Amino acid sequence: MRRRIDLSGSLNYVKGPWAAELKAHYYADREISGVAFNNDNDNIFLMNASVAWKEGAHKLILSCTNIFDKEFVLDSEGYINPERKFILSWQYEF
Repeated sequence: MRRRIDLSGSLNYVKGPWAAELKAHYYADREISGVAFNNDNDNIFLMNASVAWKEGAHKLILSCTNIFDKEFVLDSEGYINPERKFILSWQYEF
């Protein structure tokens, strides 16, 4: 029997119109039907970040998922995590 480990944490910063967040996720000892998530290692480490600027009803957000652009393979069917991507978004409160 294997133990599964899930650890996650985040750092948040807010000052004035600025806000930032850094999130990390670590998964260890993962295996499904004898196939490890990653060919070399069954541990997964993912990190995401975002920074935002807010002025009145407007908010601009730049975020990045999977900062290190690591692909963790579940099996020959596909990947468990998405590739690195950057997203710029704008929100308006009304």
